[in-house]
Amino acid sequence: MATKEVKEKIKKDVINHPAGRIEITYEPGKTEMTPQDKQLVDTYIKLHDFDNEMSQDAQRLFNQFVPVNKKIDGLRIELGQVKEIFEECRKLADALSEPTYDPAETNLDKLAEAQQETSNKLLPYSDILIEVYETIKPLSEEIDAYYVRDEDEANVLYDEFFAIQMAHSKNWERNSIDIVAFDREADNFRGSRTIYKDRRETLLDHCRQTLDNYKTLNLETEVLYKMWEEFLKRCNLIRAIAALQEQATGFTPN
Repeated sequence: MATKEVKEKIKKDVINHPAGRIEITYEPGKTEMTPQDKQLVDTYIKLHDFDNEMSQDAQRLFNQFVPVNKKIDGLRIELGQVKEIFEECRKLADALSEPTYDPAETNLDKLAEAQQETSNKLLPYSDILIEVYETIKPLSEEIDAYYVRDEDEANVLYDEFFAIQMAHSKNWERNSIDIVAFDREADNFRGSRTIYKDRRETLLDHCRQTLDNYKTLNLETEVLYKMWEEFLKRCNLIRAIAALQEQATGFTPN
């Protein structure tokens, strides 16, 4: 009967937080928080607030990166098409560079048409790539800021919490919150926090993969641009030589 009376005098507060359920258990017969109790709970809620904010940020970043990654994948297909057309240009230029060639198969007009077709494909591709860069640059900065905050701010908050938790436990006789029950509550939160953090990392892995996807595409594009620049110089040289031949012989390559 005495045990039943003690149980009836134990008060519990439940806080339904977005980051997880918080249960505060009081010492038997105590119902009002001391200033140190309130400080402990307020700091504990701050940890939940922080975790919830980080989860929301990770989800928001993931949602923003998904369409960007799709656009990058689409650009990679476009780049493949540009490369195919460019290869046709190179074949025409190679044929024109031969000592003898069949004008019906390759000539300066066909080369000019192939160049124009490549340019027509390359220019809109470049415009979209610039749009992707303008979108992904601030997102990349947000990812960096996220990790700085996740480490630095988390360390500050947890240092503050552990200091208050230690001070509270040393003064447990004067405080109302059952510190043993609270320690179990905090341990459970740390366990669930690991699960939520792993989920956030999964979301952010996709963001980092998108950044790597963009970097790879950008490098491939830079290589193509350099090849295209050199090719245009080669085409100009072919035309200059053809013009000299025409002046010398009166023969038109076309």
